[in-house]
Amino acid sequence: MNPDPSVKIFIPGTPLAQFVELFWYCQDQHILADSREKVLPNGCIEIIMNLGAEPIKVYADDDDTQSKIDGDVLISGLHTTPFVIGSSCRGAALGICFKPGGAYPILGFPADHLMDKHISLLDVWPIFAQDLHERLLETSDILTRFRLVEQSLIRCIMSDHILHPAVAFALKAFQSQNCSTSVLGLTDQIGLSSKRFIDLFRTQVGLTPKQYLRVQRFQQVLYHIHHRETFAWSDLALAYGYHDQSHFIRDFRALAGVTPTVYRDTHTADLNHLPL
Repeated sequence: MNPDPSVKIFIPGTPLAQFVELFWYCQDQHILADSREKVLPNGCIEIIMNLGAEPIKVYADDDDTQSKIDGDVLISGLHTTPFVIGSSCRGAALGICFKPGGAYPILGFPADHLMDKHISLLDVWPIFAQDLHERLLETSDILTRFRLVEQSLIRCIMSDHILHPAVAFALKAFQSQNCSTSVLGLTDQIGLSSKRFIDLFRTQVGLTPKQYLRVQRFQQVLYHIHHRETFAWSDLALAYGYHDQSHFIRDFRALAGVTPTVYRDTHTADLNHLPL
């Protein structure tokens, strides 16, 4: 798989690296004005800042003629279903991809308020969002833009919103054990009731543990499809813990909006974007 040459990646340093996976910058001069893309659940809360002429447009579904939200600085929460964006935002946009649980200490409000939603950052941080967006527009240098965002977010870290130890423990366990850890097994280890743990996890991460693991497994499947030239669907379903191939196809379609075969035949260099 060749990386998309129109996308630049920046990895922030400490202390921000504890909360942010990466920054990305996209600039593509060859996009079609009216084209759209289906975006699949990627397990990442993102802030997206438009730096081009056209605002970022988000649609309810493939056939909508009117966007349900548009703007220059949006927050995208964790999603359990795909959504549709106007490809014009690829004209020039900068994004912040938070680590699991990383948005909560920065944004300062429950992450599940963003579940399956896009909201304007101007509604949350009006002065901060407008000032940062204006400063980004004042320079065209990509590294300078990344540094501006990095320094701005460092000042937003809230020490009273650091992850609960049980949530941090669960996220580490989910990652180290390839998403195979059971929620019941974790509650036995952390000494919290199942309800208390699920409430904490949903508030600080943005999904319930079960929803989170479902999206993470989906992402592993997408990675497998991208990096293996030949495989059997039945073997893939078994390898990732689905009950059978039918269960795998149903779950994949619910998350991607298309069947695994359609995804394999139409995906681009970006795991989570499908052209429409």
